[in-house]
Amino acid sequence: MRTLILTTLALCLSLFPRESAAITGGDPATPKDYLIRVGLCTGALISERLIVTAAHCVHNTPVNLITLKRMNGTYLRQKQRVIIHPDYEGWNQSAVKRNDIALIVLDEEIEVTPLTIPLENTSQSVSLAGWGKREDGSYPRIPFEIAQLPLLPHYAHSFWDNNIDLLISDDEAQDFEASFFSGDFLAIRVTEGKSACRGDSGAPVIGDQGELVGIVSHGQDDCVNQEVFFITDISQYTGWISHVEETIHE
Repeated sequence: MRTLILTTLALCLSLFPRESAAITGGDPATPKDYLIRVGLCTGALISERLIVTAAHCVHNTPVNLITLKRMNGTYLRQKQRVIIHPDYEGWNQSAVKRNDIALIVLDEEIEVTPLTIPLENTSQSVSLAGWGKREDGSYPRIPFEIAQLPLLPHYAHSFWDNNIDLLISDDEAQDFEASFFSGDFLAIRVTEGKSACRGDSGAPVIGDQGELVGIVSHGQDDCVNQEVFFITDISQYTGWISHVEETIHE
């Protein structure tokens, strides 16, 4: 039984961009000038020239094939380059994505109220908005959002604390567990069937004070019935983001 559960856990974790449901249980989003559609994923403006999104959304994708679309329906046709975190690791059966973050550099500044990045996360609940297929298989023309999702403390540890008996004796499971202790993830508990899903990778996760807490990274294949999904903790990357900002102004 233990082996079956572990195998199911490993197989269920998958890349969100595959075609399926969008934000589950969400509502049409209120206007947000920082929100950007990035191909089949979502991103957010953190300055007049920088969009942050999930690395797996743009990894191995030619820059000229990445469509950038604002919430008001206008397209951003200019982009200078895509910068993927140098330590990004993709998903496989024994580990989940690490450093799942990338920046898209625009060649011109655009008018926006960018999201602020905290040095340390202090929020207890979050909201998020993103594009993707809905449960009926259709693509919304506008993004959907959900609010008041509980953010679990201590990164993603809480999810495994309740399942540690499943992970102790299996070497592969221990490797799988260790990937969640890498320090760059936060976990969000799904409540009342409200969850991010495929197509919402890179979606900005907003904290109690309107700050950018993280971006959606990964979760289970069954988005409606999953217990948690995981986001990249943006506060762990402030130094890297600052370095990129410095280089584009040189």
